[in-house]
Amino acid sequence: MKKIICFISFLLSFSACKDSELNINPSDSLDSRSAITTVDDLNAAVLGAYNRMTINTYYDGQYLTAGDMLGDDALSPYSGSGWLNTYSDYSWTKIACPTNLYKHIYKLIAHMNDVLERSKNLQESPAKTKLIAEIKALRAMVHFDLSKLYGPLPVNLGKGKIKADALCIPIMDGPKPIKEPESMLRQPVTKVYEFIIKELENALPNLETGKINGRLGQDGATAVLARAYLYMGNYEKAFEYADKLIKNKAYSLIPRTEYVKSWKTAYTSEAIFELDVTQEDNNGIASIGYYALADGTQGYKDISSSPHFDELKAQDQEDERFKLFVWYEDNKGSGFFPTPKYPGREMYAVNNIKVYRLSEIYLIAAEALLKLGRGSEAAILLNSLRKERTTTEPEKYTAALTIDDILYERRLELFAEGHRAWDLWRNQKPVVRWRNADEKDKYKFRKDRSEGVIEFDYFKNILPIHEEQLFLLPDNLRDQQQNPGY
Repeated sequence: MKKIICFISFLLSFSACKDSELNINPSDSLDSRSAITTVDDLNAAVLGAYNRMTINTYYDGQYLTAGDMLGDDALSPYSGSGWLNTYSDYSWTKIACPTNLYKHIYKLIAHMNDVLERSKNLQESPAKTKLIAEIKALRAMVHFDLSKLYGPLPVNLGKGKIKADALCIPIMDGPKPIKEPESMLRQPVTKVYEFIIKELENALPNLETGKINGRLGQDGATAVLARAYLYMGNYEKAFEYADKLIKNKAYSLIPRTEYVKSWKTAYTSEAIFELDVTQEDNNGIASIGYYALADGTQGYKDISSSPHFDELKAQDQEDERFKLFVWYEDNKGSGFFPTPKYPGREMYAVNNIKVYRLSEIYLIAAEALLKLGRGSEAAILLNSLRKERTTTEPEKYTAALTIDDILYERRLELFAEGHRAWDLWRNQKPVVRWRNADEKDKYKFRKDRSEGVIEFDYFKNILPIHEEQLFLLPDNLRDQQQNPGY
């Protein structure tokens, strides 16, 4: 009975949360228990899902930089807020690990499922069809986001110490029976990705076409598919979807001379899917703008480049991507901070979140082509991007390019956008922070951090499932549902 009571509380927490936690605005004010009787009601409920995606534990903060903080290129040199150290320290255990993102995403998915359920009796129309496709595509995307933290990357299944049938996250494709905790069992990585791909590809034909600001349309879902297929090692499909966007005349690479200031602009020519953050609706000091802010009186200075990354600057002073960092030092520390990448518009906290940009799509396509044995074509794409970023050897890549060349361009282009560690691991490469005590001092990693070389199959690359979650399950399932090593 106690387990059922806990599970009921757990599920009910998914259906609603405090306005202050989710930064509710008028577009999110539709009561989650009220009837959806018009397309306007349905649209308001869908907009509510976007609002929930920009809280500080998700895209406007901690999750956005998780892939960087797990990697070798980013540091948290000041005590700051301490929030980003959660991912950089690898210090989690099954009783001391981050749970806010896990809980929040399942609250978000429960909201989506609730919207789908309450809209079933709404009269069919083209507008309804588009909105239903939109929320299903979003649901697939957030499953994909969470999967990277709680399960191994699908391309690595069966490699190293990673099991071929490794578990990932629960699939919530509809309301779950409140008396059946087993309905929240984690599913194998393969099943989770099958669900993600199927949902996105089924939604694709019904999504809004053309360039859409602040919402996930057909192009945005295409970008999610390109990235997901890359993580799966299905390079034919990754290139197929990426190529559609590269050929789409609605998008173009930002010219080199416009690149730095483009980060202060909402919805540039590269914006495929961008989350809207406004002066009226933002996370204030608990936002990516303040995490990246290097200022003597405000800002947390939570993320800076590591000396590993700084060494790259000396190789190419003309690369515009290095101009997205500012130096700051005082008696507590120093570093290069990506403040110009999240400069704010009206205020530091107002930064749209550029979730899928055309630059990344070029990089996805180039990597897929390289792994398909089409190096010459990959080099053309990589050079197309590079010449819009630097005047130093702007077209230096040839058919002899390697995966390290692509990873180099990715680390420069996508710093503080949450990719670095996963980029290395899905290529079965380690995160190398330091190899000995001297390097540990040189590269400024925290003295109490034990992980210097983090292999792609290290068990702590995947977060544990907290014991409070496992307690909801029958005794015979608890050990099976925990990640290896915990």
